[in-house]
This record gives sequence, C-alpha cells and structure tokens, in this order.
Amino acid sequence: MLWGHVDLISREVITGWAAEDADPNGVVTVSIFVDGMKAGQIRCDLLRPDLRNAGTYGEGKHGFRFEFPTPMPVEVDRRVTVRFAQTGRILGNGDARVSRDGTTLLPVTPPPAFDEDLHLPVPLDPHDALQLLSLFESTQGLYPLLTRVDFSRRRRASHIHYSVFGEYPLVPDNGASLGGVNARDYLNDLLHSRRFQDGIIPTVLRAFPEKRRLLFVHIPKCAGSDLSMHLARRYASIGQRIIDPAWTPKELLFRTLGNFVRELTFSQSIFVRGHINLAYFIDNRLIRPMDRAFTIVREPIEMAISQVNYLMSKITWNVDAGALQPDTAEWLNFLGMPGLPNQITDDYCHEVCRKALRSRDIVVPNALCHWLGGGTAEEVVARLREHDVEVTDTAHYNAWLRAEWGIDAHTRQNESIKFITADGLDRDDMEYLRDISAEDTRLFGMIQDQLAAPDTLSVRGMEPPRPTPPGN
Repeated sequence: MLWGHVDLISREVITGWAAEDADPNGVVTVSIFVDGMKAGQIRCDLLRPDLRNAGTYGEGKHGFRFEFPTPMPVEVDRRVTVRFAQTGRILGNGDARVSRDGTTLLPVTPPPAFDEDLHLPVPLDPHDALQLLSLFESTQGLYPLLTRVDFSRRRRASHIHYSVFGEYPLVPDNGASLGGVNARDYLNDLLHSRRFQDGIIPTVLRAFPEKRRLLFVHIPKCAGSDLSMHLARRYASIGQRIIDPAWTPKELLFRTLGNFVRELTFSQSIFVRGHINLAYFIDNRLIRPMDRAFTIVREPIEMAISQVNYLMSKITWNVDAGALQPDTAEWLNFLGMPGLPNQITDDYCHEVCRKALRSRDIVVPNALCHWLGGGTAEEVVARLREHDVEVTDTAHYNAWLRAEWGIDAHTRQNESIKFITADGLDRDDMEYLRDISAEDTRLFGMIQDQLAAPDTLSVRGMEPPRPTPPGN
C-alpha cells in the first residue's frame, strides 16, 4: 500500500515523502498539480532519517523536494495538489489553497469505492469525453474519475487530443504514444485547458448532432433573461457564462457539463442562452436548417436607458449583498471607479448614470446591429434573412411566448430599478443617444413594419427593405 505525507506547500517549494510498504526500498513517484493542471512529477528518493529510523521503509530514501521553476505569483490564489502518480490518490496534507495570507490545508475526501475490475473506456471523441463527465462528482473532482479510465493500452497523443477537441493538433505528434499515468495526465490537462473552456459551446453542439439547436441571440435589456428562465426549464441548456472562468471556475465547469449531459438524455433539443453575438453562431457554422435561431429586439433609446438602469441596479444589489460580481466589476472598471461604494447616495447615482450613459463600453452604439452581427441595418436584415433568424420585439413578447412556446406568463426576470427615464434626460443626452442609435433606429423601424402585419407575432427570414421612392 502507498503511504505519504506533505510537510510543506509554499509558492516556491513542496516537500514531503511517499513510500510503498510492500517494497520498502522501492521508489515512488508523485505528481504536482496547480489548479488542476499538472505542474511536474518527481521521484521520492531523498534520504529521510526519520523514515529510516522508523524501521518500516527500508533505508528511508523516500523524501522529495519539488521547486517551482518560477514562484507562484503572490496576487493570485492557487490550489496545489500532490498525488501518487500511480493511483492518483492525494497524499496526506497534499491538498491546499495558497493565497497571499499563506497556505490553507483543504480536507481530503477518500475516493469512492468501486469494482477494481470495472474500468471506464477511453474516450474516442468529444461525445465520449462529455459522457465521461456525466459521472463527475463534485466531492471528488475530475482526477479520481480519470483514474477509472482504462489506459492500459497505449494511445497516440494526437488521439487523446482528438477525443477532447474533435480535431488533431496543429503540430503532429510524430507517432508519440502515451499509456497509463502519462495518458491520464494528458487528458486531465486538456480538459483543464483554457482552450477546452473557450470552445465548449461548439464542442457540445457538435458532440450531439442529433439534437435540435435552439440558438438564442440574447440582446441585453430585451427580455432575454426572462425567456432564458422559461426555456431553460424545458430544455437541456448551456449558457454563455460557462466559457468565462470568472463565472465558471473549472470544478463548476465539470459539474455543469455533467449535469447538462445527464439532462440531455431527456431532451430532444439543446437551448443555447446568454449574451452571444449572432456572428459567433455564424462564424462557427452552428446554425443548421433544422435548428431554430431567434432574438428579441427593443426600441433603441429605451434599451440604452434600461442598460444604464441595470448597471445602477447591479451596483445597488451588489452593495446590499456585500459581494462584487464579475460583470459589475468590469463596468466599474470602464467607468474608472475602484469598486463598490459603502452606500448608495443620490450624488453617486447621478455620477454613475451620467458616466455610464456616455460610455461606449456600457451603452454600445447601435447595440441591436452589433449583437446581430454588425454593419448597417440593411446588412443585418440580409443576415437575418440568410440564416432564417426569427425576430420578435418586447411589445409582442408575451403573446409570442404563449403562441410559440406554450408558456403563459407575464414575468420580467432581471428587471431593473428605474433610476433614470427618457423624460428626465437633458437635450444633449437625448441627442447623443439618437446619434449613436441611428442604424438601430432604422433596423427597428424595418422590423416594426413587418410585425405590423395582422396576426404577426414574429418575423422569420426578414424581407429586404422596400426601396425609397425617388424624391422622398
């Protein structure tokens, strides 16, 4: 049986020992992981007089000292884990959070018991890899699950790469093959990689081609949060925040994907939600003829004012909760503000709303056109027509929700507090909003013209605008 203990975990060095009682003079190898990814592997062959004097571990040459090539940065918290390379089990005191305040040991949960003769098959493609994640257990983490995968037969590194990304690496592996611990660790690192998280939405959709795709272009402040709430209750869904480590750290990523794959067993469609630009779906070739792409639009000036109100509402909610969320932090950074205030005053509200209204990072010029792929109103209409995108507006939303989705509700999820209104803005601010919304106003007018037809709740495949008669 393997035994081991970690004596020290710091930003610079890790020390400890590991041995096997069945082979007192044998050399055990341990692996070092930082935030789930392998940082190194080291043989435990340094003399430890305490182990030699114990009389159980032969000559006592079972110590190790691992030095990081570059000390971990002080300003970033890291999770450091030391595992037996052979089994993946964590050494005693071998799991810790390293922060600017020092090292905090984390409790080590014993791995679940399972039939040692029952091994999971090696994933061959992203479908297999996602199915493997359906067995993910939050209390254990990813690595104990990977120890159950049968890597007894060697596989080419490029094949393991293909099982995660659905394509071979750009640099050929020249026939290099991996087996056992090395194959397991390589798969672990690929699943922990930023590339895997960045590309997870296309990966999921391509891994389950038999499922219909419900692709929602959620334009901010256009009833999208409300629609997402309703549809996520009916379909297996994946949201845009899953690609952002600030919202979805790795353990949450694996848990979310595991839950999604299990839920997908009972759903014929995949609902994709979140603030995803139509261009993203088009550029990644994710819209197929059998899929349904749709969006909701709103009068542009109303939308801009609602965005400012939402920002101020988020600040208020974050102050009340005593926690700064990632999107609020990003907006405050755009405004040049260091963080949350101690309290919300009238002067503070006025300053934030004034700055936010003129910040093009917050109130995006021609936001409708932007979220629908960019360009002029005519270019957007052509794009909506080419990709058969369904469009409704906030005025028709409730009736469309009832008619198209069978949902009879009058909710407004994520509704903002009204700090400012159009009537309360001065002339210069209104002129500014009209100026930055010129193309949006034209686009919204074209959509309104087509929604004005009797019994029309949405438009699918926008008709091109009528040419303006000469002289008008």
